[in-house]
Amino acid sequence: MALLDLISNCVLWLPLDVVLVLVALATALILTLVRKKTTNQDLLHRCRDDKRRLKELIRQAKRAGDKEAIVRYRASIGQIGLKTMKAEFLPLLVSLLPIGALAIWCYAHLGFHPPAAGEPIVVSAWFTPGAIGEPTMLVPAEGLKLVAADGPTENLSWLKRIEPWHNQAAAQVQSASSQVSKPSITLATLTSAAPADEADLRSTTTVQPVAAPRGVAQWTIAADRADAAYQLTVRHRGKTYELPLLVGQRTYSPPEVSDDTAPLRRLEVSLRPYKPFGVVPGYAPLGLDRWLIGYLILAVPLAFAARWFLDVC
Repeated sequence: MALLDLISNCVLWLPLDVVLVLVALATALILTLVRKKTTNQDLLHRCRDDKRRLKELIRQAKRAGDKEAIVRYRASIGQIGLKTMKAEFLPLLVSLLPIGALAIWCYAHLGFHPPAAGEPIVVSAWFTPGAIGEPTMLVPAEGLKLVAADGPTENLSWLKRIEPWHNQAAAQVQSASSQVSKPSITLATLTSAAPADEADLRSTTTVQPVAAPRGVAQWTIAADRADAAYQLTVRHRGKTYELPLLVGQRTYSPPEVSDDTAPLRRLEVSLRPYKPFGVVPGYAPLGLDRWLIGYLILAVPLAFAARWFLDVC
């Protein structure tokens, strides 16, 4: 992975579309060169030539009406196919490691556009139904500021009341988020004393029944460029939940953390999804991200082109 990190420091300066093309080209070259080194190319070339000749003989036999010859030629093609099939497993096995490393790198770098300095980012904290109506706070930090749709304002609050989320927009948000992969990290909860104003606000609220819709608190923030990741810190019921956020860098940090045992089930930021060439969609039913479909569209024909160009069977 250290080699991939070194490569990423170079290529991530490029537009993501160019990076995707380079990854697909690297995949095609890996598959082609591994196949060339791990198979008997002389045997495979002779098998290819024999199949071509047998197909020509089959066409001639059809014109001549020789059914016995057609059956014989087709049986020979089947035997050649079994011979060449044995050469498929070793190249596939050897290619798994480098291709898998590329896939891991892509999942970490091609799902979203890295947030730019000053770009509005929505921070969402998702809670269990029992937390609806309770207070929660996004802790202020140097370099972070709250913003509204029309720009910065002094009337926004870091302290929020958890609201129910049961309208149609919830389904739309979940549908959109399911089309992209979100690398996750373990959610660490650190016990700390709740601020006095948060404790006072909690005393005036009531706990919602379990059947109530899930709760959410959202903040729209903007951040200055920083070399180190910001630690977005949300406080609730005396506990602290943190999510790192890179801003103004060539890559992004994992956009969500989750914990199925805590009242705050998921803390996430809304990064702008990467859509290859502006047109390639994802396919949520199969869990295919946008970048993955774009990668397959490029890598498959490039692999065949590489094999043709390098004369690899």
